[in-house]
Amino acid sequence: MPTRVNYKLYRGTSDRNLSVTLVYTYDIDGDFKTITRNQQYNSYSILPSFGINISRGYDKDRVYISSNQYYAFASLLEKTVKMVSEHLYEIFPNVGRVEFDIDTKTLERYQTEKAMACDGITMSPAVFVDDTNQCFPGITINTVKTGSLCMPLQDAITISKLLNGLNPHMISLSLLSMFGNKPE
Repeated sequence: MPTRVNYKLYRGTSDRNLSVTLVYTYDIDGDFKTITRNQQYNSYSILPSFGINISRGYDKDRVYISSNQYYAFASLLEKTVKMVSEHLYEIFPNVGRVEFDIDTKTLERYQTEKAMACDGITMSPAVFVDDTNQCFPGITINTVKTGSLCMPLQDAITISKLLNGLNPHMISLSLLSMFGNKPE
């Protein structure tokens, strides 16, 4: 049975329910073994056994980003954050005021014409509504396979910086050394 490590990377500041977790799976028996040995060449192969789970809580909206999608996702989030930030007052004319107005036509245009997509993931500007029904500028992430999520722009900015500075392969190697088992 695989061993799973959940390493909490971030807890939301604008959305306290939001969390980003690095999920590492150490599997020595399954179809996707983390590490395998080639007896003939006396070599080892390591499978990247990590993913990123972004969630708003148990049984709530979430997306899962596999190791294959990680760098495309991080780049796409960075580009989307930049685009929304540059056009913030065009999309959300009264951002920061008590009356949160949205230019719905501009928002729809950005959601349809300027949405960014890569590797089965689409991101676009959105309105994030918190648990108290307050509205904030946000970003929606839709994936073909693993769900969708809307997060506040403020958290998306921080998560983008976090993911672009993170090296999940080095964390995975550290965790692998922690388990310390080599296949025979």
